[in-house]
Amino acid sequence: MSAELGKAAKQLREQRELTQVVLAERLEISQVHLSNFENGKSRPSLELIAKYKEVLGVDLNMFAWCLFGDVTDLPKRMQNSAKRFQASWKKVMESRHTHES
Repeated sequence: MSAELGKAAKQLREQRELTQVVLAERLEISQVHLSNFENGKSRPSLELIAKYKEVLGVDLNMFAWCLFGDVTDLPKRMQNSAKRFQASWKKVMESRHTHES
């Protein structure tokens, strides 16, 4: 899910209408590091994941799973709940984007 995490990070940045330079500054990393992460060339540290939550108020792992996670990988008894959770999370993120615009 590492590549998906980078894709989710890029999507989140674009939703917030932030440039890589601005977000990298807020995350206290280089723009090159952010670019490499968003393009799947590097993996984020746990500290960087925590910094996303601090700076953007979003759990990047959860956001990525809701965008790209495969519910069918979960045990059958959890799939319906997971589908509802994914749908709810997407609505929350869309709502945040609408209110920020």
